[in-house]
Amino acid sequence: MITKRPSHERGHADHGWLDTGHTFSFGRYYDPRYTGFRDLLVINEDRVQPSRGFGTHSHDNMEIITWVIKGVLRHTDSTGTNGEMLSSVAWKDCLAEKAKTCATDQKPIGTGPYKVRDFKPGDVILLDMNDKYREATKPYFKSVTWKGGGDATAAARAAFQTGDIDYAWNLQVEATVLRGMAQSSTVG
Repeated sequence: MITKRPSHERGHADHGWLDTGHTFSFGRYYDPRYTGFRDLLVINEDRVQPSRGFGTHSHDNMEIITWVIKGVLRHTDSTGTNGEMLSSVAWKDCLAEKAKTCATDQKPIGTGPYKVRDFKPGDVILLDMNDKYREATKPYFKSVTWKGGGDATAAARAAFQTGDIDYAWNLQVEATVLRGMAQSSTVG
């Protein structure tokens, strides 16, 4: 059964630098009716004051999803990896052709399994494995080259004819053109 809970009926705490609402029991807020939903234990709505934030702390066996409504949120995780998360407002003037020259798009953001070695808007992103992110026993790529820009036929040519890339998907190329490239490929 779905239960509608308006924000004003949820747990709340104001720490000065952090104004937070709790959907489930969290911190000093406890309501036995709302302790989680299956594996989902926390849904917090946090409003963090500018230039303030949480100190470095670890989370055991958790995935954290952050949605930035306004501004920039700087984040350093327990592995020492850091980055910035921006709200969608930061990209409002960066659509279509403007994306290649947009200041917001000129540097990569976020944290994750790969670290950016090089970034050329509209062309290529070179990524190296982030040793601090992954489990050693799991499969991985040591590096990733993400090729973009150009048109669909150029992307297909990079996969089939020049061997510049190992994998391509969603190639919006006429089937006859794609088949011809694949048949004449000397790169595999």
